Amino acid sequence: MFAVGIECSNPVVSGNRRVDELEATGHYAHWKKDLSLVRDLGLRYLRYGPPIHRVYLGPGQYDWDFMDRVMAEMSRLGIRPIIDLVHFGLPDWLGKFPESRVAAANRRIRDRVLQAVPLGSLFHTRQ
Repeated sequence: MFAVGIECSNPVVSGNRRVDELEATGHYAHWKKDLSLVRDLGLRYLRYGPPIHRVYLGPGQYDWDFMDRVMAEMSRLGIRPIIDLVHFGLPDWLGKFPESRVAAANRRIRDRVLQAVPLGSLFHTRQ
């Protein structure tokens, strides 16, 4: 297996400001083209991180619109996602890594992703 990834960080950088790498690279505007380019390269696996700061809005509050569309397009293109749940940058409202909230968010995101991508499709074996 050969995989590539789309940078999904949202770190706090110098000056105490956040940099949303998906925004900075234009991915939010061009995500369909980005996924098509992955497929055009013949790649079948993609490390992809949900923009957790845009998904997990508050306790029990989630916005799945963007991720639902991305996961559906990956499925349509035959790209198997390698989901990167929290990659440099939690939502600011969470504060300093409250582990119980992060664990709950990860479970919720995992369950949602597995609804969009059947578990069997994540583990492909050759016969």
